[in-house]
Amino acid sequence: MVRAIGSTNVVFEMLAVLRIPLPVVCLCWLGVAGVITTVSVGLAAEKSVPGKTAPGTSFDSLVAQLDSTYFLVRADAVTALGRSSDPRAFDHLMGALKDIRPEVRKAALIALANFGDPRALPAMSAFVVDKNVETGVAAVSAIGRMKHPSAIPYLVDAIRHKHYSVRGAAYNTLKTVGSAAVPALIAELKKNNRSARLKLITLLGEIGDPRAVGILETYASSKDGNQAINSRASKALAAIGDARTINGLLAALNSGDGGARYEAASALMTVGPPAVPGLIRVLNTGDWPAQREAVVALGEIRDPRAVAPLIAVVEEHRTLLMSDALQALGKLKDRRAVPPLTSLLANSKARSFAGGAIGALGNIGDKSATPHIVNFLRDRRIGAIASNALAKLEWQPGTDTERVYYLIGLKASERLTGKDFWPVVRNVLIRDIQSSDYEVFAYALYSFIALGADDVMPVLLNKLASDGNKEMANAYLNSGHPELSKAGADWARSHGYIVNTVSRSNATVRWGSF
Repeated sequence: MVRAIGSTNVVFEMLAVLRIPLPVVCLCWLGVAGVITTVSVGLAAEKSVPGKTAPGTSFDSLVAQLDSTYFLVRADAVTALGRSSDPRAFDHLMGALKDIRPEVRKAALIALANFGDPRALPAMSAFVVDKNVETGVAAVSAIGRMKHPSAIPYLVDAIRHKHYSVRGAAYNTLKTVGSAAVPALIAELKKNNRSARLKLITLLGEIGDPRAVGILETYASSKDGNQAINSRASKALAAIGDARTINGLLAALNSGDGGARYEAASALMTVGPPAVPGLIRVLNTGDWPAQREAVVALGEIRDPRAVAPLIAVVEEHRTLLMSDALQALGKLKDRRAVPPLTSLLANSKARSFAGGAIGALGNIGDKSATPHIVNFLRDRRIGAIASNALAKLEWQPGTDTERVYYLIGLKASERLTGKDFWPVVRNVLIRDIQSSDYEVFAYALYSFIALGADDVMPVLLNKLASDGNKEMANAYLNSGHPELSKAGADWARSHGYIVNTVSRSNATVRWGSF
């Protein structure tokens, strides 16, 4: 082989990577150097360009290739030795870990993983912190592929690596290792390693081994003020989803962190009926945020043992829990809740919870509740809820007024504006916009606007002129109908108000929105 003046092995190795034929390389090099010499480079020199190691190459030949000038040849030989079952290959592969080229070192790591001898683990672990990140990732993956218990501590150490690629490789490898890694992960977590704590907690949750429950409970209910840790530990407990997590989840439910409370409640829903007694205790003894999460969880679990405690919330008018308790009772669908819910509808002081009670009664499906619900058909804020609940109860209107408002609540515009029924609708609504009950008046007025029938325009304009108020003018102004908008603006100016329009999505009611 002819070498040009000043050439080096490194240069030839770089050219070899590019797969440039050696005759071309030599002629170009000699030309640049100004050497006018005829060089004969034949096929023998071209075959020296690195290539894949031929199948069936003898052990001694592979060992000889480890001393090749070309790193690709060395890497291929290392790979082939790793696939062999010859015990003599081990020492040569260990030696290849010291190669100057990262490609060869990476091949050696993979080959040793295939070889499977745990004696290589200490030397392989040294490459986790290699300055070449790809080599570090390869080292982590190779150590994991050894599938040997003594490999786990090295993988746990790699979770603290400064580079995210290596940390990610360690995380994914440990997740693959699974339950076998749990004791080491718990031990690492007990060291109070702040930098890796979140990852360790998440990993334990994803592995899902119940042995992690104890330490996860500790972090879920910790009062150290680290809300991310509380929340992540609760989520990990939820992922495990084991009945043994109940006490820890209940403790997390009572912690000061909203995220942890939410994750704990979600986990308790997953646990299901075994969690019900603990949730009832929280409902009766915990603080308000914990009680609220307990109510929601009881509604999702749908265990009949929760009915009586939830009814007690309603009967005691525990205001901060009422809305969620009503929803939960609706999901439980237990008829024991019907009497307290209908009593709530009769209580004028509890009007703000009437919608929730009506929704729950509709879901429960007891037809004895229908007379109590019908009373709310003409209520602007609750009418739609009442109509939908009555539809679930298969109720049929008995009067024109009931039929009109029932269909308004269902937004059945085609039936309302049909040729035969529209005169009835028009008469009912014209009557009700004269009502002294503001909710009835407002519902009728807004229903007229939402139906978008032009023949009621004179009625609407006359009502504004005779009994107008700020809310009515505002509704007209933002209705989207030019004539109503002008009337609303004129009324506001004449009464000393500043005229402001709002976005379409924030308008009280839009013309023809049904």
